[in-house]
Formats: sequence, C-alpha cells, structure tokens
Amino acid sequence: MRKLPLSPGLIEFFLGLYRRSEQAELDLISAGVAFFGFLALFPATAALIAIWGAVFDPSVIETQVSLLK
Repeated sequence: MRKLPLSPGLIEFFLGLYRRSEQAELDLISAGVAFFGFLALFPATAALIAIWGAVFDPSVIETQVSLLK
C-alpha cells in the first residue's frame, strides 16, 4: 500500500486546525445542534401531518393510511 507524503506544512496545518477546533469547542456545538435537531423532528412530523390533513381530501388520506397498515 502506498503512503501519502506528509510535508511539515501539512502536519502543521492539521495540528493548527485541531487546536482551533478545541478552542472554539466545536464538538460541544455540534453535539448541541444534533441534539436539538433530533428534538425538532417530532414537532416537524406533527406539523407535516397536520398540513397533509388540511390539504388533502379525507378519502385520499384514508386510502394512504390503509396502505401503511
């Protein structure tokens, strides 16, 4: 297997990137975004179902729900 050549500048770039991400606490920010994004899925699903019920005819909804069973 062929190894990629690593220049000192490339190593310094990745070390600097790692240090800056630690200073900015990017791991904590990304965990918060993922957590609240996951929590937002349930109200979004409820809103989508409510809009679906308001827009479509009840007979169409009944046939689509029967397909899910």
